[in-house]
Amino acid sequence: MDTYTRSADGLKYTFVLRSGISFHDGSPLTSADVVASLNRFLRVDFAGRDVARDVASVSAADDKTVVVTLHRPRFPLLYELAGPASQIFMASLLEGLPSTGLTQKQAIGTGPYRLKSWTPGQSIVLERHEAYRSRNEDDWGGFAGAKRAYLDTLTFSFVTDPSAQVSGLQSGRWDYLQPNIDQYDILRADRRLVVAALAGANLNTISLNVSEGSVFAKRDAREALSLVMDRARIVAAKGGNADITNLSPAFVVKSNKLLYNEGGLAEYKAANPARAKELFAKSGVKEGDTLRILAVNNFPWLQQTAVMLQRELERIGIKASISSFDWATVTQLIQKKEGWDIEPIFYNAVVTSPAQMRLLKNVWGNSFASPEMDAYLAQYNAATSDAQARKVFTDLQGYLWKQYAYPIIDVTHEYAAYTTRLKGYGKFYHVFWNSWLEKGAR
Repeated sequence: MDTYTRSADGLKYTFVLRSGISFHDGSPLTSADVVASLNRFLRVDFAGRDVARDVASVSAADDKTVVVTLHRPRFPLLYELAGPASQIFMASLLEGLPSTGLTQKQAIGTGPYRLKSWTPGQSIVLERHEAYRSRNEDDWGGFAGAKRAYLDTLTFSFVTDPSAQVSGLQSGRWDYLQPNIDQYDILRADRRLVVAALAGANLNTISLNVSEGSVFAKRDAREALSLVMDRARIVAAKGGNADITNLSPAFVVKSNKLLYNEGGLAEYKAANPARAKELFAKSGVKEGDTLRILAVNNFPWLQQTAVMLQRELERIGIKASISSFDWATVTQLIQKKEGWDIEPIFYNAVVTSPAQMRLLKNVWGNSFASPEMDAYLAQYNAATSDAQARKVFTDLQGYLWKQYAYPIIDVTHEYAAYTTRLKGYGKFYHVFWNSWLEKGAR
């Protein structure tokens, strides 16, 4: 995008594209590609479907101009269109494309690196896109601005064993690693490496089955679970170093000035096992009863959280069984309205709109939902200023904590460990534009 304008009534956004932009196969990017990509975003993505309720049309005024027309003003629209789910693809590739996404041959973008090879389960190799045209501004706000491809190739190797990941980095076999949080202290102690917190972060919380007839359909039971949790102890057990962990009731990272707030702090900080036992009993959970925890074994910190919850519950005389499966299996199981009670889970904590918060979506009809929450979300979308939007979301977060809808544990920043020869890294996940390798350094 080059420029945009918004009409005085807030119902029409006009985006002018940059000239001379081409896809990796040489095809020019036009407004038709943007229109097709945004319409797919509105149809397929969970946040996009929320946005779609306010969108009347997405159209092309000419080859370089896209117009988004709304039914009613939507305060967070620009934040939502700037998300990764609204990335731009070739229009011809999107015709009949299933929601599962692109094939290897269809992985054609416009960025500084393009796909060279992809060996499933082994590696992905990217190569410099020589025809890429960068913006000139070094900093255009956020992660926008100049993106220079200094490296000839980028090779991403798939290594599942954590010890092999670390040893490979320490031996210089690879230059970059995004490790598990329980490896942070070990890697920080290695002076041959740079260890840095990333912009990305996870919101670690508990998904509860609140289907009708489930124990957690009752607010008292949800409060009881929150009261029984020693959050500092859980964080310590899963390896959360204070450098990358924020113990707060917030749904997003602290750097998010619009959405970060501490509404619900009193509820978050409360810990009272005796009171928890009383509330569980009031909810029908008696001493000796068993709560069912689903754990994802692909992620060590989720498994450890499940174990800690089991121990906390057992301290007040409530049994908890843990069933561990891979991510895909757990995803299938939690769609059901019976057979489970608790699931430790994480969500993206770097979001720019409530529509992007998966925990607020009652997708399968077994998560917390209420008319009050819907009203807050509608008020947020109708806000006319940052200050108004900030207040609405603060009130929403406070309300959700009063309901103990989502017993949040913490927000943990992703982090990376890399060799000292990697320079220019922007600390954003596996993105290496503007990065290079210093000659002669380890």
